[in-house]
Amino acid sequence: MRLGTAVLGDKPALIVWTHDASDAVNRNNYSFTAGFGDEEPSRKILVNVATFSGLGTTISGVTIGGVTPTLLITQSLLRLYIADVPASTSGTVTVSYSGAQANGCAIMVWATYGQRSSTPIDTAQLTLPALTASADLSVDTRSGGIVVAAIAGGANGTSHTWTGVTEDTETTSGINNWVRSGASANVASGQNPRTVGVSSSNASLERYALAASFR
Repeated sequence: MRLGTAVLGDKPALIVWTHDASDAVNRNNYSFTAGFGDEEPSRKILVNVATFSGLGTTISGVTIGGVTPTLLITQSLLRLYIADVPASTSGTVTVSYSGAQANGCAIMVWATYGQRSSTPIDTAQLTLPALTASADLSVDTRSGGIVVAAIAGGANGTSHTWTGVTEDTETTSGINNWVRSGASANVASGQNPRTVGVSSSNASLERYALAASFR
């Protein structure tokens, strides 16, 4: 069923998880074919990029469906991007690196509908040192808004438990055995803040986490 215009106007925003992918090969440029969900004039695409490198590798460019996105959050090896991509049910996400090759790259993708602004209401980001199991990613929210969150790192076999959001995907990438997990929520009633948290079953290695809310 197509979403049509029912999510526009004063209707609440909607966030839908659409895709997860990774590439463990050392490259300067990565290209992923990703699902984008239903076409809709208000649709935005959120992409979390995880870079698997301890070499100080930096991203030099990203495109989402041929569109240069806005960078919302940088948290060590995680970056969250957003772009207006109203057409096509799938598209290409490219990630380019300058300098040393990345040891691997992974993406998590969400589509949003009826989102009023690409500017977050609030963001949270942190590094979880080894032996720190839980992260507080609480963010202010608005009624009818959305929340997206992600964590990456840790060791093979790690599982995550989320609060305040619903887990959408959890995958061991095959890249340094990193585990990445993404979660989201549609917000019926705004809270300042909304409690958002994540705990890892294996806290032996460092991990990186972020969250953002929108209306």
